[in-house]
Amino acid sequence: MHPFLIDTEILGARLAIPTGVVFTLVGLAGGGLLYWFLLPRSARRAEHLAFAGAAAAAALVGARLLGFALDLGVLGAERPLEVFAASGSTVLGGIAGGGLFAVVYRTVRRGGSVTLRTFDAAAVAFASGDSVMRVGCHLQGCCFGTACAASPLAVTYPPDWIMHRFFGLDIPYGPRLPFPLIAAAALFLIALVLFIVLRLERRPGTAAAWFFILYGVYRFAIEFIRDEPLRLFLGPLSFAQWFALACLPVGVGLLAYFRPRRDNSSAA
Repeated sequence: MHPFLIDTEILGARLAIPTGVVFTLVGLAGGGLLYWFLLPRSARRAEHLAFAGAAAAAALVGARLLGFALDLGVLGAERPLEVFAASGSTVLGGIAGGGLFAVVYRTVRRGGSVTLRTFDAAAVAFASGDSVMRVGCHLQGCCFGTACAASPLAVTYPPDWIMHRFFGLDIPYGPRLPFPLIAAAALFLIALVLFIVLRLERRPGTAAAWFFILYGVYRFAIEFIRDEPLRLFLGPLSFAQWFALACLPVGVGLLAYFRPRRDNSSAA
């Protein structure tokens, strides 16, 4: 594990840059560039840059707030400031925050240059950027899979694993399934499928609709190989799995809404 990409001293002061932060920035920057190049040249306007920046900010705020709320649900609200300082972010909050902003923006500015094709490009960019961030999770050691037998495919966590310091948790080290790497590969495939849909499908909004369906299936399934004691469970499923199930009707509903409607006005 490499929790810090850079950890050195400069003039007697420690300079430590967390690996997760670096990969988050790389994922955001890479996703932003992909979003820009996926837009038709005629649609590359200043409004799209402003929309992307505001949507990214809303996603980051949503990710942080939901991560804090989920940790409160597990650890209790007796020490909220301590929990907030130590809690992380969750991509689920990013989807909720960014998606809510996109809906509000589209509702308020219906005559603007931000269209459903803009949302299609954003969906591809989001999946690809999240894939990069998951690699950072693996290197930092903040997300991990279930324990398994030692094998070439397993990831062996060392005794000084960073998760041992989070909230004083006693998490056994040793070989585990490489959950973040599997997630990164799945998200890359989702981004590739969405890119193909964006290029082949003429109906605007279709790629964005398929994002919710594919992400919902992926996230529901991959949670079964995730092993983190701070996850919030509601009944037999984790919060992430309930969130994933909620994504499915959203995607199906959007596909039905964007489907071409037959004009029966001239029918005999």
